[in-house]
Amino acid sequence: MTGADGQLGPVTVQLDCDSRPATFTRLSDALSAARHGLALLSVSSIERRWLQALLESPTAEALASENLRRYGIWVLSYRIGNVEHELTVRPASVVTVESGAGGERVGPTEARVGASELR
Repeated sequence: MTGADGQLGPVTVQLDCDSRPATFTRLSDALSAARHGLALLSVSSIERRWLQALLESPTAEALASENLRRYGIWVLSYRIGNVEHELTVRPASVVTVESGAGGERVGPTEARVGASELR
């Protein structure tokens, strides 16, 4: 899962269980795409700051890499109105099986980070 340049990849990013996942060769490209995709959503200013703090910080890639290596997945929770959504980053080799309204993950243990845990 680690390339010649030390980057994790390929990885898959999914903004929510209703969106199609996108696969990127490098983790840095996946995080950049996630930042751009989330910028288009109508999240509150608090949620926007929360996501920016995680995805635009100098340690964002290291945090994502650590979670992917340790748990095999990185899940960030965010809200649009009263509805909770998830940004999921996982190795492209991990399978997602759709079930009902959401996806059921088949693979490694999940590491979840929520905005409320940083308060």
